[in-house]
Amino acid sequence: MKIRLSIERDLEQIGPVGECLKQLCNLGDFPELSQVELLVSELLTNVIKHSVPDETNPHAFPVGLTVVADGDNLTLSVSEIGKPMDGEVVRNYTDTKIEMPATDGDLYDLPESGWGMQLIKSICDDISYERLDDSNVLHLCFDLKTAA
Repeated sequence: MKIRLSIERDLEQIGPVGECLKQLCNLGDFPELSQVELLVSELLTNVIKHSVPDETNPHAFPVGLTVVADGDNLTLSVSEIGKPMDGEVVRNYTDTKIEMPATDGDLYDLPESGWGMQLIKSICDDISYERLDDSNVLHLCFDLKTAA
């Protein structure tokens, strides 16, 4: 199964996208990933808030979300047109070191800001970045065998 969404650069779009992903997890032949909605919310919030290619008209540059469920793997790819991501930002996403605060097991207890990258890294099995044409693309991969 492969689904592609195009989202306006508007924080109001994030809730419906999360609901859509939850439904996809329920429809697919794989277990529901309860943390996927939170992860996508964090990532889309980061993209919308911090990567505006044209401040005069940010809505002219939608954010793409591709969901691919293939056997035992789920891949979410987020793409946005803009300047290449800074090398340090890419390393912060793709570096395997994770330093999360204690939360008593509830990820919703994280502080309001500053933990998005760590949260994303703690949930995904693999994260990679690539530059395609004028777009930044972040791939988040999940091994569904271990998520069950």
